[in-house]
Amino acid sequence: MNQEERNTELNCFLREIQDLVDSYPRLTHSWRFAASAVWAMRHYYAAHAAHQPARGGFDENKYVQDTKTNIDALLTSKDLSPD
Repeated sequence: MNQEERNTELNCFLREIQDLVDSYPRLTHSWRFAASAVWAMRHYYAAHAAHQPARGGFDENKYVQDTKTNIDALLTSKDLSPD
């Protein structure tokens, strides 16, 4: 996925969050947290793209597994991965 595709996807997330704010305004702190996560993701990808050669990018699949491992660790009160 290239930077433009990522930005399109992140904008979709922001629009969904916007709809959730309208539908569930009492959860505004959750939506602010979610919007902050999207902001952080956008900056992470932009910084990563600026420091990587334009070849194939990086393998997202390793992050998928790491995310699952970290969620399992949080559920069982174990240490998270250093990444």
